[in-house]
Formats: sequence, structure tokens, C-alpha cells
Amino acid sequence: MANSYRKLSQLQITTSLVDGKTAIEDVFFTSPFKITRPFYEKDGRLKIISILVSPGILEGDTQRIELKVLEGSKTLITSQSYEKIYKMKEDEAKRNTNIYVSKNADLKYTPLPTIPFADSAFNSITDIELEDDTSKFIMSEIISPGRYTRGEIFKYKHYKSLVNIRKRGKLLYRDNMFFKPEEYAINGIGMLENHTHLANILIFNYALDDKLLKMVRDKIEHNNMDGGVSYTWSKDVVIRILGFDSQSLELISGEIIKSIEEYKEELACI
Repeated sequence: MANSYRKLSQLQITTSLVDGKTAIEDVFFTSPFKITRPFYEKDGRLKIISILVSPGILEGDTQRIELKVLEGSKTLITSQSYEKIYKMKEDEAKRNTNIYVSKNADLKYTPLPTIPFADSAFNSITDIELEDDTSKFIMSEIISPGRYTRGEIFKYKHYKSLVNIRKRGKLLYRDNMFFKPEEYAINGIGMLENHTHLANILIFNYALDDKLLKMVRDKIEHNNMDGGVSYTWSKDVVIRILGFDSQSLELISGEIIKSIEEYKEELACI
């Protein structure tokens, strides 16, 4: 399939607090990116949905995403549909994402699941900068093994995802995920343990306690899934869940994030 967007594709969104409400201060995008009309959730969070007006990610695509959530603003950024990464002959597709969360700001970044088709190759680098301890950040990602209904399980060339999270310039967390099915069994021992799908949830600057972590572990077990919840050295939280379909992981990821927010609101009222 020919790539119509060999030039750099960009999406830039900045939100800020205006008259007590979160608003888009600046937005810029080039094809194939677009965004829908933003709207407010019940808690006042501004929800922005990004769209790719193309079949998906194609060979040679180079994307740059820049998200800034300025002081006091409360934002949710997600995507409209599952992200499809198409077959590639020689090259790979690349994406660089830079996220900045200011003090007293709050960002949830929850794009829908990614599906790497057979013979696809994708390289993603995500850099997150938190201004200080009041910069709240949640990110979730779900990775499918491919179009498993077509027998394309783990038939992609490679899937790379490097995530760096810093606070005041100091590295707090790095996750360097590199899946290359041709060289090793992705669903083998020490990897996905016979599962096919993976969900990652990163929760930073929420000051979560052991009680809440137990609640998350119980929720994973109650849904008959395998997963783990861990503190980082900075006492932030990383959650990984293994499953067999994207939809189930979407649902439990959403439930966990909602439970965390509700729990923190309860503590704030005490």
C-alpha cells in the first residue's frame, strides 16, 4: 500500500486553564492527523480525541506528537480507533511523542490498542516531563499480537516502544520494550507466558498506598487475568496485565484508572 504521507506528520496540542475551565490554548496538525471537537467530562476534564484520516500507519511514516498540559488544566487525550500498523517491505514507521505536564496539571493519555499487522515494523519513543510533584500523569497502552483472526499472531517484524518519564529533568522510569518474534517467542516463558495481549498502565504523582495496590491486584484476579502491580523507586506505580483480547484489557484498564481516581477523591474529602 502506497504511503501518501512520507513527509513528517505532526500533532501538537496545548491545554491551559481559562476562567476556571480547561481549554485548548493551541492546536496544530498536519495530515493525516485531526482532532474531534473537544468536550467536558463530568469531572470537568477536557476530553480530546485524535484521529488518523488514513488506513493506519504505513511504511516510511514519521510522526511527531507534542502534548502540553499547562498549570491547572485537566485533560484526557485518547484516540478514535484502534491503531493499525500495516505490512512494510523494507522500511519501518516511526513516532516520537513528547509530553509535558506542568505543576498542578493532570493528564490522562489513553490511546486505543495498537495492532501490528504481519510484516510490519514500528519504532516509538515517548518522552514525558513532569514539572514537579503536583504534575499528575496516567498513561495506558495495549498491544495486540496482530490480526489473530487471520492467523497473523506475532507475524510482525518488530515492535519497539521506549518510554522515559522524568521529573525536573531527573529520570524516574524507563521502559524499553522490543518485540521481535522472528528471534524469540513473544508469548513464551519470561515474556507473555502463553498470553497474546499486553496492557501497560503508568501512574505517576498519585501517591498511591498499599491498600489501593491491593485493590488493583484484587480487581485483576477477580477478572481472571494475570498481571502485576509494582512501585517504582520513586513510589509511582506500574501495572501490567496479560490477556487474550484487546477489549477485555480495555475494560479492566478503564476500571482500574477509574477506581484510582475515585479513591484519591475520597481521600481528599477526609
